[in-house]
Amino acid sequence: MRQILLAMTLLLAACSQENFDDLTLPELSEGSRPIVAALSYASWCPSCRTLDPRIEAVRERRAFENITFVTLDYTKKDQGAFFSEAETQGVGQAIRDHFADGIYTGRLFLIDPDTQMTIATVDSTMGPEAIYEALIKATYDESIAG
Repeated sequence: MRQILLAMTLLLAACSQENFDDLTLPELSEGSRPIVAALSYASWCPSCRTLDPRIEAVRERRAFENITFVTLDYTKKDQGAFFSEAETQGVGQAIRDHFADGIYTGRLFLIDPDTQMTIATVDSTMGPEAIYEALIKATYDESIAG
């Protein structure tokens, strides 16, 4: 079943962004692991203004029961509030590790909340189909899940 799901995901990735709304996405099977999709966001960030609508387009097309989507807002450049929100969302260590040298915005980090491991990173160069593929791989990749 997982092989079929990954094959469907690769097919999806081959489709253009314009055709994304016309696609029927494969059903997700039981047994996927939970992840947190943490968006480092700021209203003044051009990459954020590109990435955020793409993430929302994917979320509108599919309910991801095992993915918790959170936004870590850095609009006011308040590091304390940014890291506090990451702690509240259960991904504090992963976010602190990522931003040890300074906070940057416009990235969606796919994090295993149990291990605090970042599984994948999504950025503004990726279209909805590539974002969907990253989300599926993050929840189903057995080589990462152990």
